[in-house]
Amino acid sequence: MNKNKMHSGTKLVINGRLIASCVLGIFMVFYLFVTLQTVSSGAKLASLEKNENDLNKENRELTLQLVEASSLTKLGEKAGDLGFAKPQETKYLTQEDSVAKLP
Repeated sequence: MNKNKMHSGTKLVINGRLIASCVLGIFMVFYLFVTLQTVSSGAKLASLEKNENDLNKENRELTLQLVEASSLTKLGEKAGDLGFAKPQETKYLTQEDSVAKLP
């Protein structure tokens, strides 16, 4: 009978070790999963930040192009290229002047 008690105690120790090993294994798998997710998220974040920087740079360049293209000097040059000329004489109309009036 004393042997049965000793054998039973050995089973408990073995079962306890088995359970502890399983819990430790599950914890290690979970830890590995979380670590991989963190690394993956970090890489994705770095990619998004690079994309944001590229878009900000492009936005600044386009804004500069817009400002240059809409400046009065550039518009004057474009008007000259299209055949427009500066007026020789400026005439202001008043309300009494008839414009496009049928005779």
